[in-house]
Amino acid sequence: MTSTGLAGVVATIGVLLLLGLILAAGIVLRTSRLSQVPAGFNQDEACNGYDALCLLRTGRDQHGNRFPILIQAFNDYRMPLFDYSLIVPVAIAGLHPAVVRLGAALWGCADLIALALLAGLLVGLRGAVIATALMAFSPWHLPLSRMGHEAITASATVTLAMACLLLAVRRQRGRWLLAAGLFLGASLYSYAITKAFVPLMMLWVALIYWRPLASMARWALSATALTVLSAVPQAIVLWRHPALTMARYHSMAPGAVLHQNWNHAALTIIHSLALSFAPRFLFLRGSPWVELHPPGFGQLLAAQAVMLGLALCALSEARYRRPVIFLLGWLLLAALPGALILPRFHPQHLILMVTPLMLLSALGMIFLFDYQAVGTGLRAISALLVLVVTMVQAIRFATFYFTLYPPLSAYQFQYGLGTAVQWIARAHPSGPVVMSDLINQPYIYVLFFTDYPPARFQHQALDQSPELFAPVRHFDRYYFVNPAAAYARLAHGAFLFTGYQDTPAPPTLVVPGFAGAPGYEAYPAYKILLK
Repeated sequence: MTSTGLAGVVATIGVLLLLGLILAAGIVLRTSRLSQVPAGFNQDEACNGYDALCLLRTGRDQHGNRFPILIQAFNDYRMPLFDYSLIVPVAIAGLHPAVVRLGAALWGCADLIALALLAGLLVGLRGAVIATALMAFSPWHLPLSRMGHEAITASATVTLAMACLLLAVRRQRGRWLLAAGLFLGASLYSYAITKAFVPLMMLWVALIYWRPLASMARWALSATALTVLSAVPQAIVLWRHPALTMARYHSMAPGAVLHQNWNHAALTIIHSLALSFAPRFLFLRGSPWVELHPPGFGQLLAAQAVMLGLALCALSEARYRRPVIFLLGWLLLAALPGALILPRFHPQHLILMVTPLMLLSALGMIFLFDYQAVGTGLRAISALLVLVVTMVQAIRFATFYFTLYPPLSAYQFQYGLGTAVQWIARAHPSGPVVMSDLINQPYIYVLFFTDYPPARFQHQALDQSPELFAPVRHFDRYYFVNPAAAYARLAHGAFLFTGYQDTPAPPTLVVPGFAGAPGYEAYPAYKILLK
């Protein structure tokens, strides 16, 4: 082996080691301190975890639907993939907040690994290192990988599908297309946005890669058939129960789209698409939803604005043109489902944008590294400056997320509610329990934190209307009404108030708020009265 060849091997090994270190860092960021960050536990997380327990023990969701295609949950009929994937972690480690979040973290790690593979195929090993590092510390991807919500499964399944597609195209091995078809089929059961995305993305892939796909026509048609067949069970449910399955969309669709005012609808969609690419959203302020995005940061690291600009410049060179066009089309299609529903600037509705944005950013940096029209010294200085700024921003975000974000989001994650429910279960094992109806879906916290037997709950006569997100007002010994009114009426019981509600007597127990949270010194998290 020549010295040049040896140097190339050493460089490749060094890049692979760096990629491995970045993947390890990304996995640690997604799996550490899951019970503390975010502080508290969101009602959707509790619902997903309890439905997984129900499926494990009874083969039915909490409402008694047997092996459901759609999870009824809060009457919003959500996609089932995440809940089914939680069955094994819950079976092994039990029903705990950290276990539910670990399920999401594992999907986030799978997404990260798939991105590394996809980037390596699309822009080489150097690009894989950059794309993986950007996603590992992403203000968009990291928080959603640590929240027990199904949105992260959509990103992971689509990224895995595209990685398999590129493997098939690069190696001309059609069997990888079958894997891509399976992952796209699975994505239809991940998060509702994929229903609008997957068919359009399949057409886009066929348009961009028609030549290599044509040479594997039998495999490509088989992969398409797999995806289409995967959609059949959902199509049957939609056909049989259109009002139930479409209720969530009808509650979120812009009026112009919902009422088929086509001219106005087109303008609304274009406006929403434009807002999804607004610098204020991507690089400066990010989403206003604190429970989904740490405030003070864009959805991307600000330095990625430069990288994405460089990716557009790469269109000037033939070798980059096809991958850039492919990624730009992917990005536009990924933003489209979020433009069809409200609210705008919602990170979960737009989560499919993350992977193409990371790939475009990496491609922009590779273009800068190799751009021959600029001197080597200037290119090196420019690239080093961008990478150093990116690294500083990444470290700043990660530090903020694990230190300052927990108190800022404690209220949105109903911090202290699990502790309050468990204390009542120990201190007041029989008799009525009244929980404030100002709490968001309080019944699910009772089910989750008391490990309420699923079979018993499934046979309860619930006081609940069938509307979307309708509250449960009563089951078993638990009532979810005004606790002050119930305290005056009942001779005995346990009464749970929010921290800002006045109690008719000095509380038996005060559950403190999270130290440093807004209003922490003025209000506790919850107050409990025993009578």
